[in-house]
Amino acid sequence: MNKNVMILNVQAKDLLKVGYVVDKTAKKDIDKLYEEKKRVYRRYKGSMDYSLLTIYLKENHKKFIKYDNKKQRYYSNDIITVNFNYSWEDEELEEIKNEIEELYKEKRTIKNIKANKEKRDNITNKIKILKEKRDNSKISTKELREKLYKDGFTLNVNGVETKYVRLYRSSGSARNGKVNFVNEKYYNDIIEYCMAGIKYKDKNDLDLPSLEAYISLIATSITDTFILNPKNVLLIDDIESTFKDTVMATELTNQVKDNKGNIISGDLHTDVSEKEITNTLTDGEALLDKSIFIEKGLEDKAIMQLRNRFYKGIGINTDIQQFFEDNNITDIEQLNGQTLATDIKDIKLITTKSSIKYLKDKTKTFTDWCNIALDTWGICKTDKGQHHNFNNMASTHYQLLNTLGLTKEEMEQFLEPTKNYINFLKNDVSVFKLHLGLLKDGTLQEILEDEIDNDVNTTELEDFKSNSEFVLNMLKINEDFINTKICKKFREEIINNYIKNVKKGHVLVDGTYSVVVNNPYEYLLASIGQFNGVSETLQQSECYCKKYNADEDILAVRSPQPTMSNVTVMKNKPNKLINKYFNPTDNVIFISSIGWNIMELESSMDFDGDTCLITNNKLLVRKCKELNEDIIVNGKTIKRFLVSTDFTPKTKIDRSYNPKYLTDTDIKCAEGKIGEVINLVQMLNSVYWDKKYHGEELIKKDLLTRKKLEEELLELYKDISNLNVLSCIVIDSAKKSSPVNVKKELDKIRAKEYLPEKTRPFFFKYLDGGKDYKWEKYNTGMDYLAEIINKINRKENYNNTIDLKSLLIKQKMNDADRKKISKFTGLVAEEQLAISKVYKDDKLEGKEKYRQVQEIKSDLKEKFDKSTLNKVTVYTIIKRLSKSIKELDENRKVLKKQIKDLKKVNRKEEIEMLKEQFNKDNRNDIKFVRIGRGTLRHLYELDTVQFLSSFIVKACTSTIYRSENGDIDLYEVKYKKL
Repeated sequence: MNKNVMILNVQAKDLLKVGYVVDKTAKKDIDKLYEEKKRVYRRYKGSMDYSLLTIYLKENHKKFIKYDNKKQRYYSNDIITVNFNYSWEDEELEEIKNEIEELYKEKRTIKNIKANKEKRDNITNKIKILKEKRDNSKISTKELREKLYKDGFTLNVNGVETKYVRLYRSSGSARNGKVNFVNEKYYNDIIEYCMAGIKYKDKNDLDLPSLEAYISLIATSITDTFILNPKNVLLIDDIESTFKDTVMATELTNQVKDNKGNIISGDLHTDVSEKEITNTLTDGEALLDKSIFIEKGLEDKAIMQLRNRFYKGIGINTDIQQFFEDNNITDIEQLNGQTLATDIKDIKLITTKSSIKYLKDKTKTFTDWCNIALDTWGICKTDKGQHHNFNNMASTHYQLLNTLGLTKEEMEQFLEPTKNYINFLKNDVSVFKLHLGLLKDGTLQEILEDEIDNDVNTTELEDFKSNSEFVLNMLKINEDFINTKICKKFREEIINNYIKNVKKGHVLVDGTYSVVVNNPYEYLLASIGQFNGVSETLQQSECYCKKYNADEDILAVRSPQPTMSNVTVMKNKPNKLINKYFNPTDNVIFISSIGWNIMELESSMDFDGDTCLITNNKLLVRKCKELNEDIIVNGKTIKRFLVSTDFTPKTKIDRSYNPKYLTDTDIKCAEGKIGEVINLVQMLNSVYWDKKYHGEELIKKDLLTRKKLEEELLELYKDISNLNVLSCIVIDSAKKSSPVNVKKELDKIRAKEYLPEKTRPFFFKYLDGGKDYKWEKYNTGMDYLAEIINKINRKENYNNTIDLKSLLIKQKMNDADRKKISKFTGLVAEEQLAISKVYKDDKLEGKEKYRQVQEIKSDLKEKFDKSTLNKVTVYTIIKRLSKSIKELDENRKVLKKQIKDLKKVNRKEEIEMLKEQFNKDNRNDIKFVRIGRGTLRHLYELDTVQFLSSFIVKACTSTIYRSENGDIDLYEVKYKKL
């Protein structure tokens, strides 16, 4: 059962006029509202995740969350997500815009400028006046925030005027500017519950970004809960490792301070420097007793990601009591920390201040937190793998493939298994069926979603998933279905989608996205006062992951990965102490950050659940090792890609909890520019490899010295490192204040013109890299990938196409119910039109598109379910579809020949008229074919047995199975045909 709560998701600009929420309103009253052109909210496009907060609301405010029996979903009208994507415009604005456009057209038609100077000046003046009027007819998104934060807004909910006020925003939605508003009558109770005793009223020294992130921790999505009394918690001091390292250090120079001494601005400066670095070894980690894992049936897991009031971190599956016993710890007094427990056996969780955000308030104590913490803890997620047929593989991301310095020949070698797989998809039905099985089970979606790139179209994958089950079952009863036009088209779409994802850098490799666990044994030692600053388990550049063999080299990288210094190779070293006290799995990687700048290397990593892509792919591992080469610059030997390390100040800026400062904070978070920073750094990475490639060629011809090339590359890498640090600052902006002016720093680097204006590397074309750009090919990994994949022949063989009707068991069409057919196909068309609008909405993120598509399907499901179609009606629909496909194909062949003849004589206008006439003449067939696959899928879902029994069964179907002696190689896994 879905425990999430459906809520309204609206645009701020639409809230300046009273809207109507009508989930319990009679249809005639709703129709009247539409007639009066009122704004009516009927669709719940937002979601409030199942969380500790929803549990609290259900227990304490019985009417806040309701249950819709028809949809079998929870919903609420008392909390609303508000988006600030658009400014507000009054009703006259469209007319003003049209008038300005007409005046510009008129101005362009004036040929003799000198003779008509007065007329042109008069038009210019009119345009100026209209523009001023236009600007006065707008309310900017910032002004909208200020207004709604200050005044709230009112909706008419089922006839009752209801006021909503700003509640909170989560750090997850901070970067897209979304904010939750709540029914005013619940506000005081909910905000006090979220604040948990933190004094915020009439205070002017609050760290708002952090506070906003912390109060919404109890609203984080959870999958389950467990019971643990705060008295069972041991709090110890965070343990640290301080050391010196030569790094690419980024600092803030030319600092400017306000009258309170706060640093408010400055300039980023990056250079090679030896610096003192301090790692917090326990940042975001806790040790959770294995008894909790056993109690929840999660004894096979290594970690749980945990939430409580003002608590965020992971709980590592730990045999705490065995460790105490082995070290003769029998009394609470022997522990190196604070606890309210009275018996050593009561210690179930060992944690630090880095996880208890309540203690960021210096006036609060551990006892204070124990008093406000819940006995019910939320489990956000656990470590999990990708369960699928390709040997537990994972998907790379484009940043990795663009930063390893792969040559074109190496990229060809790397892509060989992928090209081989695509070839099998095109030519082998058994492999295509295997692929459909992966889509049906959600496996490929899971692999791609484990990336954090947010460029995977999960809605499209979900659409393929729902169609895949139907197509797969059709192929099981009659494999001739593969040769129908409708299946060939689907197969083509599947293959094109797979290729499209490869061109985004999503290439399958042996690997997993593993949770990083740092120094857990040293954590145990610290709990009894025996940690001496040295690792007892793993050393620098070592790791332990059960997925791989001892002494195997493992590449590890996070996403987003800004540049070349953000990837490393570790040696896999199984460890007896880790095996004894913890529960290693294939999907966690144990490391030690003692004396190792791994936290900055892996893009400001901490240990509260951060994941890395890990792989043993030999080519990628070798290329990563090569990045660590020494170079000589200015007479000094340094590593080519020193780790970009942030030494900029993270100063708290004192603010009050009021609309003005909340608006300012939320706008700064929403304008974080992470996309701009990551895009620019990847462009410069491309420039770096291209410059290095051409530089090596010039050196061979004695046209450039090695010294000069390395100096130029180092200066470029300093700017790349600048952007690397900038990306981490932007990502953390939702919870940390920074005096760095992101726009200014971006502009300074752009001014150096590493790339021509409006030019991007060629591969950006496939990353939704914007419009109106010139795509230039660089000697860089991702451009090589795009070039290689673009050479794949995608043409489908249509020579042996068969009619769908040839697979049907004949029925008497005269007995078909025409009205039911018309109603059913109308529903399919309605659904498809609504879904296509969601697909085309560029403002929606992938997950939001998926959710809205599911909502559309859910809304229409009841209507589909009421359709009672017998076998004759099913037969008639399919036969009509088959006829439309055939007629349309024949007419298109005629059209193609006519267009070809007209092109020879350059009659372009007639070609367009011909196309228009074709669309008119074939309108019904085009409409029917367009909804063809959807029609078949809905017939299948309505009554699977009846649908499949309408087709001739042909038992001879091809299947493949895993076999070491197989002759089909799919990503280095052998298969054999049955």
